Amino acid sequence: MVQGDRLAHGIAQRGHNNSGGSHLLFRERHQTHGNLERLRLLSFVLAFCFVVEAIQPVFCFQNVFADNGSEAKESKITQTDWRKVRGANFIPSYASNTYDIWRHYDHEVFDNDMRLVESVGYNSVRLWLNYDAFAELGGKMVDRVEDALRICARHHVRAVVVLFDSCGIRPRKDAKWMTAGDAYDQFQASSRFTAEQKTFMAVLFKNYVRGFGARTLVPVGSDTPFMALLWQNWQSTPGNDRLGPDWYPKLEEYVDAIVGRLKDNSAVLLWDVMNEPEFASEGFLSANVLITPEMEKTRDDFLRHFHAHLKKTFPDEVLSIGWAALENAKKYSDLADVVTFHVYGGVAQLDSTIRNAQEFSEKSGKRILITETLANWDFGKPDFGAMATDEAQLAHYREVLPVLLKSPIGWIGWGMVISQDFDPFTDIFYPNGIPRPAAVFLEKSLKAAEQAR
Repeated sequence: MVQGDRLAHGIAQRGHNNSGGSHLLFRERHQTHGNLERLRLLSFVLAFCFVVEAIQPVFCFQNVFADNGSEAKESKITQTDWRKVRGANFIPSYASNTYDIWRHYDHEVFDNDMRLVESVGYNSVRLWLNYDAFAELGGKMVDRVEDALRICARHHVRAVVVLFDSCGIRPRKDAKWMTAGDAYDQFQASSRFTAEQKTFMAVLFKNYVRGFGARTLVPVGSDTPFMALLWQNWQSTPGNDRLGPDWYPKLEEYVDAIVGRLKDNSAVLLWDVMNEPEFASEGFLSANVLITPEMEKTRDDFLRHFHAHLKKTFPDEVLSIGWAALENAKKYSDLADVVTFHVYGGVAQLDSTIRNAQEFSEKSGKRILITETLANWDFGKPDFGAMATDEAQLAHYREVLPVLLKSPIGWIGWGMVISQDFDPFTDIFYPNGIPRPAAVFLEKSLKAAEQAR
């Protein structure tokens, strides 16, 4: 059995953990694993969104930011060479979602996984937090985040820290676990979804649930959206039912506890207020509806409130929002000190989007950063399972990585150590530290690019 076949064979079987999550069961040797631009809906393809330069401004771990107000913030921005950011979105190998990262925090595993981040030549990670874990753990979670940042610093890595996340499905109390195939059949038979939604659901998921994803488990409740077939146990935080003003005081306590402890921490590159706000409706709702007008207003009010709150309470901190689409990042750029966005796809899409982003940066005078890119991910394709193989992942990296290495904009890729989340096939290391071919290619490419500077 070739490596790619072993990966396709090894990724899938999922079970339950103590927090109600789902786990990939890895067995040695056999486990391997706001707009519609990101998901390419016009072609019915869902291309899902999701530093080696030892340069002093990027690896500046001294607390040198003593000035007050915006002057200190501007100092933080100018002392970082954002063009040289190279990194990974980081989900530790023990976690199935962002709640797991902190509720079941494992210092040793986190450290071992971060060692792999450093080993390939990355100098940054995107680190995901979770409100529910804080609600349970309080200061203990803040201790764990602080410990994680100490680990990052030890490995010469700085972190984009994500406070809130619109992606995923908020947990339902009546949810029961079932296979993706059974969940799909139940959704298709349900009167909750229109004919248009069912057609769109089939385009996105039918091949997946009948093939590569057949053994995947999905939590399904009485009002679970069909996008659970994608997200599985990935949970939004705080959840789209908690974005209204009634929740602001509790969420401010969370933000204040985290940022209050970690302000001016030199391992923090910036604070990402929310990941991909486009998905706040737990969408897609249909091929043409990503977010309802009501939820869009609630979301925008939420973003503006917490931007204002953070600016007032922690004026020296660098803020951003991790939009899925560049056009939304530009539209809401007044809410960002450094504008961040996500882009996937092939060479043509990357080239075009990077040029567009660079032009915006030059005109606006704002630094800009790609915080998701690179993953071998194309959910609507009939041969989706084939994209998970070692061979296909390596081919994808060979195609798109040279574009990113030449980019005038820094970037943080998706996929590092195989975890128990919804897309382990995009990761490039096994939990035991063995690299997939894409990891080997990445390391060689990053080091060659460093030597060529």
